[in-house]
Amino acid sequence: MKRSNTYLVAATTFVAVTLLSACGGGSSDSEAPSASSAEVSAAASAAPSAEASAASAVPASVQANIDAAIPGTYTLPEPTGPITPGKKVTGIVFGNQSQAGPIFTDSFKAAGAAAGWDVNVVDGEFSTDLYLSAVRQAIAEKVDGIVLFVIDCAAVKAGVEEAKAAGIPVIYVEGYDCDSDGQSEATGYPLGLYNSLTEQGVDYVTFLEASGQLQADAMISALDGKVEALAVNYPETYATVSITDGFMNEIEVCPTCSATVFDSVYADWGNALQSKISTELLKNQGINAIMGNYDDPVLNGIAAAAAASGRDIYVTGEAGYPAMVELIRQGKADMTIGYDGGMESWAAIERLNRIFNGDTEPFNTGIGLQLIDAEHNLSAEGAPYVAPVDYVSAYTSAWGAS
Repeated sequence: MKRSNTYLVAATTFVAVTLLSACGGGSSDSEAPSASSAEVSAAASAAPSAEASAASAVPASVQANIDAAIPGTYTLPEPTGPITPGKKVTGIVFGNQSQAGPIFTDSFKAAGAAAGWDVNVVDGEFSTDLYLSAVRQAIAEKVDGIVLFVIDCAAVKAGVEEAKAAGIPVIYVEGYDCDSDGQSEATGYPLGLYNSLTEQGVDYVTFLEASGQLQADAMISALDGKVEALAVNYPETYATVSITDGFMNEIEVCPTCSATVFDSVYADWGNALQSKISTELLKNQGINAIMGNYDDPVLNGIAAAAAASGRDIYVTGEAGYPAMVELIRQGKADMTIGYDGGMESWAAIERLNRIFNGDTEPFNTGIGLQLIDAEHNLSAEGAPYVAPVDYVSAYTSAWGAS
């Protein structure tokens, strides 16, 4: 699975740019962003010239994106202060079975403690019923704010509408509000703005698409423009659909690359997902890459299926979990994107504090992306990925917190 990548190794002169797009949009209860389910085949229609054949099959734009992503596109956030004292907030997490859940929970509690707030976090256990009941319980407890982590408005629409009516601000972290279809009304606020591969201060959808784009770029580079990929998609959560969209769009810039979307569900994680991916690999012997979307599915079935195939398959993810980094070290996965979930938690407290002070405009969280592979940005064994900026000091200094 682990391939030599002279293209990535050659990128020793790093071009710093900013990356990541925050939870800017809103999820619709009637219509989700659509990833193409048809195969995107970008085979050249005409035979390349001898001169073109001698050149690299990797587009220059791919090189530029990788050059930006190796040093990372994080910047310091833009906090204000001081902190408003005495607030009570509830965070609701989509599920602690995902490694992202505990990361958010711990960092949200730490940020809340730094602010001097009363913070409670609820594990939603991947259950829309639990999400909704947790929102309503928070309303009953008369909290000052609610933060949803990887939960779309569509899953809790009745509850967030009740929160809005009660004057309780709802922050969507890695989630979509109900106005994403351009027709329904928003029920809360996006987390803020992010940095993408080429721009600072972009919205969440653009940021997620950049995450998928970078996974495609890594494949195109490592496989010298000869990619036949399986893109694993999760329609249950609109964020993963945006990642898939970004990946599929980027594959089209490579004239000798193709990709097919495979829809899965969270309930498949484990043996079921491994079995389904193995079946896809058996059906199509030409597949030489799998876009895992983010690290959890890779760790829960995708990497095992790729290894069991006995083929050299390039596997990507997003998050930079310690377990994913270890797979990369072992050659059982190839690339992931460093994404500091703790930075979102601190940004959520900042966003609420701004709203409590009458400022509802989104701010730049500074959150970006950073490429991790066998040659670049591997964290220490067992250590979580940490953004290359000291955002904790930036927030505590602005808040007047210790």
